[in-house]
Amino acid sequence: MQRPIFYFKKINKWDKITTSSYIILSIGLLFYYTNNSLNYKLHRDILNIYTLGTHLFLYMFNYKSLRNLKVFFIWFLVGLI
Repeated sequence: MQRPIFYFKKINKWDKITTSSYIILSIGLLFYYTNNSLNYKLHRDILNIYTLGTHLFLYMFNYKSLRNLKVFFIWFLVGLI
């Protein structure tokens, strides 16, 4: 029997690592932007890489994890914050 597209399952170690890494990276960039406002081109480039890179990484490497609705809701809450 095949598993449904969406399901509830225990959160594994990979999901905890990727979620916490993303939160740490986001907080680090927040402190960088609030304390350093000199080079606008560099800030724009970093923000573009951060936005596109993290979303592509999430879709490419966490596709199976995102089918777990517990993981999906965690990422949804992180996105809302």
